[in-house]
Amino acid sequence: MRKVAFGPMVHLPSTDWVGRDVAEFLRDAYDDIHVELFDNFDAIPDAEVIFIIKLMPPLNWLLNAQKRGINVLYFPIDYFHHPALFAKERVKLAQFDCVLLHNERLRPHLPNDVKNVVCVDHYLKYRLPEAKTFQDEGFILWIGHIEYLPPLFKALSKHKLPHPLKVLTDLENLPAKVNFLREKLQQAGVSYSLQESDHQMVLNGVGLEQWSANKQEEYMLSCKAAFDTKNDGFAHNLKPPTKAQKYVFNGIPFAISKHSYGYDYFLNKGFELATLENHERWLSKDYFDEINAFKNRYAHTQTLEYISSQYLSAAESTLNNSTQGQLNHYLWLYLLVKDCLNNAFYIAHRVSEKIRTKVMGREQ
Repeated sequence: MRKVAFGPMVHLPSTDWVGRDVAEFLRDAYDDIHVELFDNFDAIPDAEVIFIIKLMPPLNWLLNAQKRGINVLYFPIDYFHHPALFAKERVKLAQFDCVLLHNERLRPHLPNDVKNVVCVDHYLKYRLPEAKTFQDEGFILWIGHIEYLPPLFKALSKHKLPHPLKVLTDLENLPAKVNFLREKLQQAGVSYSLQESDHQMVLNGVGLEQWSANKQEEYMLSCKAAFDTKNDGFAHNLKPPTKAQKYVFNGIPFAISKHSYGYDYFLNKGFELATLENHERWLSKDYFDEINAFKNRYAHTQTLEYISSQYLSAAESTLNNSTQGQLNHYLWLYLLVKDCLNNAFYIAHRVSEKIRTKVMGREQ
């Protein structure tokens, strides 16, 4: 393997984290590997292996890459937000030489004709510069996008925290999300009150601060503990466990809901995370010691070097076991027609689903 490409680079956190960071590491670490970044599907990079991050390429693009003997590996990060999408994209999924998962819960949803599936981690992008120390007192930290504030406040309505709470979020997007927040909080049976105070926004009595990498590092170093909240829904349950990894592998006592994939991820490694219901364990010195012992045992598996080597191993495996056949005109046409039909069925399904939802809403 001499030429590798990553893309499309669309300036999203996930494409930089999973794509650009790894690509730049490989470029610096391996003199014999040429690494290219591409921004869109207008052309096919000149490469032996292409890593597709997040976005689903057009079928014609995939078939042309296959025709040229290029191995294509796909990271479906946050793409499959609805169960019907797996049927919609069945033809494309079968053309990838490997599907790289960040969440094992995706695996049973993939069509049987998907050639190869491998699970890899995100690397630990936000690593603290020094080790955490246990604190008897202090604040509890929650970090997340504005879209995850409703489940946070729903959780807070059920679980009173024994320490002050600090929240970091993408406040720059708040003006466009005000109606979303009001609607989702009302649906969850939670009151809505948004005010500006001392140059910060206060939602239901909780101050919201602007996220930045520096502020995150400062608060992760100084917090007593941290937690995450997610809705128990299809899309949320297929999220990568990055939030849990960020805290655990920095030695921060962390709590999470049992329905979240992060809980399963660590349980499969032999470590049971604390939950919001169990303050006694979550905030104890024993749990702090457990977290740090686990972190020290597995820290090497979260480095950029280790994760990059997993990418290369997956790529080498596809090259060594490639079974790409010659696409003739009739097979190409058949796949295009099948893909169009899958798209039509998907659109019909979603339209029907929305009509049923509206009718049920009116009846209620």
